[in-house]
Amino acid sequence: IPATVTQIAGNPFLGCTGVESFVLDSDNVDLRVVDGVLYDATMYTLIYYPASLTAEAFELPEEVYEIAPGAFAGAQLKNFTVPTRIREIPANAFQGSKLESITFHDGITSIGDYAFEGCANLNNVNILGNITTLGDYAFANCTSLNNFVFAENKSGYSIGAHFFDGCTAITELILPAHMNNIPAYMFANTGIVRAEIPAQITMLTGEGVFANCKQLEAVTFANKTYSGAGFGSRFFYGCSKLKEITIPVGMTNPLFNG
Repeated sequence: IPATVTQIAGNPFLGCTGVESFVLDSDNVDLRVVDGVLYDATMYTLIYYPASLTAEAFELPEEVYEIAPGAFAGAQLKNFTVPTRIREIPANAFQGSKLESITFHDGITSIGDYAFEGCANLNNVNILGNITTLGDYAFANCTSLNNFVFAENKSGYSIGAHFFDGCTAITELILPAHMNNIPAYMFANTGIVRAEIPAQITMLTGEGVFANCKQLEAVTFANKTYSGAGFGSRFFYGCSKLKEITIPVGMTNPLFNG
């Protein structure tokens, strides 16, 4: 990287899985490289961790307080513990990486869009109560994911669309308390076999919530009545094995484009 480059933003190395290290021009005073990893000059921000580094774990230097979007995308890392000084997991942070486990802490407040999308080896995930915002596709296409826990959070979670889309190992409905609607395509293309919609869900207007759930056989509702509510468009689209469902009383257009 030449001396004329003063900043790197917008995740230009996303998908460059062959990167082994970075080297700076000796006159570059705006960036810093340590053991092949790229930081800003103060090391406040980790900009990019080379995807081809073969270490199974990595500990952030103490100076680092921020992870840039896409910083660990495609990385070979298997285990990562988020230090307490990191408050947000940005967009694309670990997208397509080899992560098997991720450990959060109570100080994290948000997980960005596509943060763990395509982490095919990721399994156990525990979302702590202070993480209130979870972005679109945050854990989509994590094909080994089958143990996912939302901690109690009385203020509620804001969950993005396509959250579990493509997580084929998920076989049952996973929803936190204190949410009244299921986001669009949240469980699309998963392996859910039977689902019970919990009582706190009072709206079913999300589009394509169970779209293409090829293994889904039965759906039940804890609430037996929904006043004036109806399913969102393509709610059960492509659910070719669905054979048991009781439509709650009071629904309008219950199978709209279903």
